[in-house]
Amino acid sequence: MGTNKGSDYEKLIKSSIDQKTLNQMDNQSSDLIKKLFPQYEQLKGEIFYCFKEEGRGIERKTDLIIKAGDQLVNISVKGGNSGHSIHQEKLTDFISFIDEIAPLNSFNRNLILKFHWCDGTLDNTGEISERKGIAKYKKLFSKEYEDYCKYFSSVKDYIFERVVLGKMSPPSFLVYVTDTNSFHARSMEEVNKLHLDKKSPWGLFSFQNCWPCLQGQDHGHESHICGSSCPKIKPKSKKHRLDIQFKWGKVYRDLFE
Repeated sequence: MGTNKGSDYEKLIKSSIDQKTLNQMDNQSSDLIKKLFPQYEQLKGEIFYCFKEEGRGIERKTDLIIKAGDQLVNISVKGGNSGHSIHQEKLTDFISFIDEIAPLNSFNRNLILKFHWCDGTLDNTGEISERKGIAKYKKLFSKEYEDYCKYFSSVKDYIFERVVLGKMSPPSFLVYVTDTNSFHARSMEEVNKLHLDKKSPWGLFSFQNCWPCLQGQDHGHESHICGSSCPKIKPKSKKHRLDIQFKWGKVYRDLFE
């Protein structure tokens, strides 16, 4: 979901709820409020406010705040049919986060580095010609890849915290807007359970190197020339080989079908 599209979904929710009572909302908006506020019966005469709190960063995953009286609910907003890139950061920052809450031994740290760079090294110093896609690389090192997946399976709950919740006023619900502008909601407790129950080492998500320069793969612009660092030229939001990315391919299917 692109940034503009995501902003459209947020605006739709806001316009449907902000400065309205339950009786003034359309049916789908009032139904959404009833899911988000278990004590909604006490709020029937209250005016609801829906707003976006200023501030950005990987620690902030709340998109909108809905408030009525002294009750408020933080929500994360998703929508559309395409795969969602839901989190991106530097590999070094992600490793620091994991190491802080579940200390990494050198074996597991090196596995993460090995399958990130996919060039035969642990530090991106391999020749460009040695870079390989993860599908090919994991076949070359199948036993190590099993250990790599086993490690990530052991920290799935921490992955959910980093990718979906963050630390700054985390969302308590995920609200999904379909292409027909209908609203659907699941509590983060329910979403996390689905994430932990999924057999994949990364739960509901896929985990990948952004690979803006893998022998020309995903370089983003025909004039790009491979180099040792290779930032993306286009689009404007540059990606770099140091970055990792979590994607969620089928949010609606995973949560609501």
